[in-house]
Amino acid sequence: MTYEKIKNILLIILVGCSIVLTFNLWTYRPNLTPVENPGQAIEPIGDDKEYSEVIRPSQLIHFYDDKKIGTTLSVEIDQITNDMSKWELLNLANVSNDIGSLHEWIEKTGHSILVYPDEVSLNAFREVIPNIDKNATDFSFDTIVIDMNSIEDDIGLAYFIARDQGTVFRGEVQGASMADFRTKYYDTASDDEDFYSFLGYQGQNERMIYVPDEHIPVSTQRIYLMDKIKPRTLMESLFSDPSVVQESTTQPSMIEYTDSTSIMRVYEDRNMISYKNISSVVGDEFVGMNLLRRSIDFMNAHKGWTGNYRYFEEVPESNKVVFRLFHNQQGIPIFSDYHRAKIEVELGDIDINEYTRSNFALGTIVSGGEESRLLSGKEVIKEIEQLPNFDRNLLQDVTVAYELKVEKNMATTNSEIINLQPAWYYRYNNEWKKFTKDEFIPN
Repeated sequence: MTYEKIKNILLIILVGCSIVLTFNLWTYRPNLTPVENPGQAIEPIGDDKEYSEVIRPSQLIHFYDDKKIGTTLSVEIDQITNDMSKWELLNLANVSNDIGSLHEWIEKTGHSILVYPDEVSLNAFREVIPNIDKNATDFSFDTIVIDMNSIEDDIGLAYFIARDQGTVFRGEVQGASMADFRTKYYDTASDDEDFYSFLGYQGQNERMIYVPDEHIPVSTQRIYLMDKIKPRTLMESLFSDPSVVQESTTQPSMIEYTDSTSIMRVYEDRNMISYKNISSVVGDEFVGMNLLRRSIDFMNAHKGWTGNYRYFEEVPESNKVVFRLFHNQQGIPIFSDYHRAKIEVELGDIDINEYTRSNFALGTIVSGGEESRLLSGKEVIKEIEQLPNFDRNLLQDVTVAYELKVEKNMATTNSEIINLQPAWYYRYNNEWKKFTKDEFIPN
């Protein structure tokens, strides 16, 4: 066989192989299994909540001829707010000019009040009581007055008051609902051991501050295990594309997550997490009453509730809402340093601008402590009045609370416990402070 014939045969074989390979490439259908996208099922750090679980009164007080009695206990207030959620509230009207002396009118015999930590917009409150007058213009309030004196066959009256502004809106409620309130709550409170005698003290803008007039029994110490939040879990909920987020440890106790528009820092030594959207635009304060609604919706969107957090304060000038941790049973607020007991949400024009919170939840209770009694509200206010340069008009609130402290767990290594200690707190010139004198009395 000549060289030329061999070359021709090889050429034919190569051409044939080329045709077969080309055909296979054109007709190939791979059997691919889709790769699971970790962003499709993000594990939440907590729960979502109904508006009624977040927007809650901090006090319930009934007024009688010779006394005022009240409570902060969740079980008592929960029953009332659950009943109120079924009310139909109609014909809301501004009656501010018809009231006269506001604090004297509030304390009339036959009145019951629900006091909220800060002003609530009607726009947000519609999620708590759905059947509210659809034609009512938006307004804010911090106190609801339920008037037992107004009950007739068909209607009763409830009032919504912004005490700092002096505005009062009146609404009509079904008479049967109001009569039921009087029978179940107002007429029986005097015999209920969960209610205490209260006194009123006139503070800033002549606003009455209500505190227990008795020595309140409280557990001297409650110790909980700490349930840590997984930082990456929260990161995946907050960042639009977790796959491009860079993680770094810039300091021994700080972890940082960043992408082109956002940054999240985890401060292990402070038990705090802060998130900032650097692309967010912050304009003027919201003219509409949507600040509270948007903040709750944001928390629900990523299921960020990791405990009994309640609406506590709104700061319109900085578009900020504060949610504070409350004790489940006693219904009193919990304070701590840094952000260990509160969540702050600052809104931009469209997106969240900043979000700061703790990195843990209260876990299993280890110890309930012994019961003791705090000083009465009357005694505490008397001591506060003795502060240097005290100005009554700067005193905004006084409350029994718990102080939260994070401590090392001596039983195990590399773990922490949460210690809740009862204390009196007061708000003076827009700052919450702990009352530091010895607060306990002998049993």
